Amino acid sequence: MTGSTGRDGTVRSRPMRVAAVILAAGASRRYGEHKLLARLDGKPLLQHVIDAANASAVDDVIVVVGHGAEDVLAAVTLGRARAVANPDHAEGQSTSLRAGLRDAAAADAVVVLLGDQPRVTSALVDALVERQRTTGALG
Repeated sequence: MTGSTGRDGTVRSRPMRVAAVILAAGASRRYGEHKLLARLDGKPLLQHVIDAANASAVDDVIVVVGHGAEDVLAAVTLGRARAVANPDHAEGQSTSLRAGLRDAAAADAVVVLLGDQPRVTSALVDALVERQRTTGALG
C-alpha cells in the first residue's frame, strides 16, 4: 500500500503501522493456577494468541507480561513478538494496556488482544486491520 485513507478522507503518504498488544500480565486469581499456561491442543493458551498475532499482517507484536513473567516466557515461543514487563500488573489490566500502548508508540493503530483468548485467529486480526485501513474506523 502506498498510503491509507484517514477518517477525514485524506490519503496518508505512508502505510499505516499497526501493532498488536497482547495483555498477558494477570494473576489468574479466579482460575486457581496460571491460566495463560493452561494447555489447549498441546500448547499454552497464550501461545495460540502469540501465534495468531505473529502470523497476521501487523507490523509489531508486543506481549505485556507481569505476574509469573519468568514462567510465562519460559513456556512460550515469542517468534517475532517481544515481551514488555509491567511492574504494576497487580494494580489492574489498565496498567498493562498503558505499558503496551507506551511500547507501541511508533504505531498508528493498535489491535489489543487478550492472552486468554486462544481462538483468535490471524485472519480475524487481519480483518480488523483491513477494516481500519479502508474505513478509518476506530473501533
